[in-house]
Formats: sequence, C-alpha cells, structure tokens
Amino acid sequence: MPVVNKRTKSIEWAMEYQRIFRCPICKVDMIIQEEGSILCENRHTFDIARHGYVNFLTRPTSAKYEKELFVARRRIIVEENFFQPLDRKLEELISKMVPHHQNHHFILDAGCGEGSHLAIVMSSLKRRGNSDWQGIGIDITKEGVIQAAKNYGDLFWCVGDLAQSPFQDHTFSCIINILSPSNYKEFKRLLKPGGILIKAVPGQNYLKELREALFINEEKQKFTNEEVINHFRSQFHQAKQENLMYSVELKKEAMEDLLKMTPLTWGVEERHVQSFLEKGIQRVTVELDLLIGKQI
Repeated sequence: MPVVNKRTKSIEWAMEYQRIFRCPICKVDMIIQEEGSILCENRHTFDIARHGYVNFLTRPTSAKYEKELFVARRRIIVEENFFQPLDRKLEELISKMVPHHQNHHFILDAGCGEGSHLAIVMSSLKRRGNSDWQGIGIDITKEGVIQAAKNYGDLFWCVGDLAQSPFQDHTFSCIINILSPSNYKEFKRLLKPGGILIKAVPGQNYLKELREALFINEEKQKFTNEEVINHFRSQFHQAKQENLMYSVELKKEAMEDLLKMTPLTWGVEERHVQSFLEKGIQRVTVELDLLIGKQI
C-alpha cells in the first residue's frame, strides 16, 4: 500500500472533522480544501504545513523556545519515563470520567509542547478500545508543535493562542493542561457539557533537589501552588484534587536533559548549573497536583 505523507494525512483528518474548526479571527465556520488550506467565508486562510501541522497564530509571538529544549523534553518523557505515573493517571481519569455515551470524543492538550503526553495518553486509550477518540494538541510555540507533528503523525497539531483557539464551542470531551498556563474562559467555551478539564501543576516538592541546589534565596527554594489551586477552584466549584509523588533516578545525560527542559534553570548562571551536575545527584522528586474540573 502507498505511504501517506504527514501533510496528506492531516488534510484528510481535517476534512473529516471540518465541523470542529472556527476562524480564530472572525469566529465563523471554516472549510478544508483538498490542497490543504483551511479558510473561512471572510477568506482568512491557514495552510497545513509540510510536516502536517497548522499555524493558526494571528500575530507574531515572543515565545522563542529552541528545538533543543523540546528534543530534551521528549527524551525525558519517552526514554526516561519521567512522567509515567502522570500519564497513567491521566488515562485512568479520562477513561473513568468522560461520558462514554457520546460519540467522537475529542481530547485537547492545551500547551502540548512537543506532544509526548498527549501521544502516550491517546495510545493507552486506544489500546483500551477507545478507537473513535481523537487527540488534538495546541501550543503557542511553533518549534514544539513541529516536533510533535514529526514524531506523532496520527494526531492533529496546531500552533495557536489559547485566547483565540481555532475550535468551535463545546467541541472537547476533555482538556488536559500539563505544567502550562491556562485560559479558563476559553476552556469553558471549548468543553462539552459534562466534559472535564485536568490541570497538572507542580507540587511543593517538585524537583526540590534542583531548587535547593540552584537557588540561594530560600523563597525560591520553597514553592507553593496554593494561589493556582484557589484560582482553579474559583472557576470549577466542585473541583477534585489528586496528588502524585514519586522519585526518578536519572543518569548524568538524562539529568542534563532535565536541566535543559525545566524553567527552573532559565536565567540561572551556567556555573550554577554545572555545579549541580558535578554534585552527582542521581535521584529527583516529582510531586504533582492534578486539579479536575467538570463542565456543568
């Protein structure tokens, strides 16, 4: 059988599910053309790129993350299984909480980065027999979405702004938001009635070994997510919360990848980063709070 390239596959997918798209500029319905253009009646046009993703940004962004960060992030997630308990819990929660009587479940990873969390979760769901579930990732950083499209061609990937997302009201049965900023007004617009939002935020002990080694200031060594949790609960009054805490052993090369991908090292002098590596720390703590809200 002929091999279908990623762009062609994405065009076919977008044509099948054309109904979920709306113009991020003027908010009207869109149509998908066979040559790969997505356009609205006002002629705002977005093209499916060679690697199979769509750039829906309406203006330039200042987010400039390098390819190296996303490559390191993928190695940490896929090769080191750094977030394996998180990915398993996500799949468990989605399987248990998403209404099964609905057809064509769409799951959105809002702030998908290079796509590994969504890819792992969707693979697990489909192994359980949820073959009609469709995964879509959106991120404001083009380089991350390019990596996602290159590595996970069976999902649909978009560059876009959460404040101007290219999807119709009440499209998604589930939105996941992993260690990434939120836009609750938009999440509520996008979720179906009965749909769920799962937001993962760092817990108090998240990467505490890095905090203690990299920061002299005690305030930076400590961390609290109380403000984030309170804000979530103000948006979803019947929110649930689950805690995950475990440790991961990493070899030096993997520890270097972790340091490249985590925002904890952004703005830290290189000598402090090297000093941490020279200490030979091999085990780090992962603590995450999962916040679960349901659309009424």
